[in-house]
Amino acid sequence: MRDGTTIRVAREAADGLRDLARDDGKSIGNEVATIVRAERQRRLGQALAQQEPDDNDRAWLDLAGDTAGERARG
Repeated sequence: MRDGTTIRVAREAADGLRDLARDDGKSIGNEVATIVRAERQRRLGQALAQQEPDDNDRAWLDLAGDTAGERARG
């Protein structure tokens, strides 16, 4: 096990975190790591959404759309 640390949060936040971890079948540490990763992804998506895609981005998006359409059709 890695060395841990203590983070002081309001009881309501700690209870909510504990509930999320239990619901997901994870330890509190793993749940925190999941939440941190999701927040980083959200911020990255938000930053990307504020930019117009360039030609290279459009090519990738077109390819992804084609693949998704093929999967939907079976």
